[in-house]
Amino acid sequence: MDSELISQKPNYEDYFNALTFDPEEIERIGVCIICQSDDRIHLFGTAPLEIVRCRCGFIYNAARPNEPALEQFYRASDAMDRWLNIKETPFEINRQQLKFAPVAQDLKRLGVKSVLDFGSGPGVFLQYCLDEGIKDLSAVECNAMSRKALERVTDKIFSDLPLHGTYDAITLFGVLEHVTDPRKLLIACLSRLNKPGYLVICVPNAGSEVVATLWSRCSTFCPQHLWYFSFSTLDRLMAIVGLGAPISTTTIEPEALPVLRARAGLHPYES
Repeated sequence: MDSELISQKPNYEDYFNALTFDPEEIERIGVCIICQSDDRIHLFGTAPLEIVRCRCGFIYNAARPNEPALEQFYRASDAMDRWLNIKETPFEINRQQLKFAPVAQDLKRLGVKSVLDFGSGPGVFLQYCLDEGIKDLSAVECNAMSRKALERVTDKIFSDLPLHGTYDAITLFGVLEHVTDPRKLLIACLSRLNKPGYLVICVPNAGSEVVATLWSRCSTFCPQHLWYFSFSTLDRLMAIVGLGAPISTTTIEPEALPVLRARAGLHPYES
């Protein structure tokens, strides 16, 4: 990422400062979705961001916004308007290219003909699929709702589970950490994959060097992120729902710069 792009980094704090929820919108989560235990320790924070670690090692938000509050947040909040504006900046467009373009290329190389993008936002990933010649595209609205270009790049839109039809690939970019029941979603996706089929999952990595270094200051932790997966806990969840071991895993975001900035006493994310 060149120096000119880095100098144009948007002000993410403007978005995070707009993440507000009322006390009556908070719900408490009783058990871990990995091991079904309620044996956990408090790590940091208070509602709407009370981060705990289960005895099995899984980290999640135990006092978080309830589903109606989250739906209202994604559909009509000032924070989401700011986030969608941020996603259109040159810096974020470059980040999206680093994330989406290789996946679209890999799916094309694997012979994928049909793709369902769950949580498609403005449809950037699907546009990359079109650029690769994959034309049988569908989308499910989820969280960052499609307010802009989604209808332009998709053939059809589904509004909710259960899903309809089958696909060579289903992609979930930044989805599992937002949904209230990741198990239900993964099972539904598995039931809609052709054989052979591919499931692409992208989540913040709670086991990353950035999280280990910055901890409670890390932007990974925010109220609308309900679950905090690492490679190992995501593997366990996939095994629970019958997906088996992943074919490959990779880290998208470089970790060195925010870690070095934090260790130098600087803001880890600002330019």
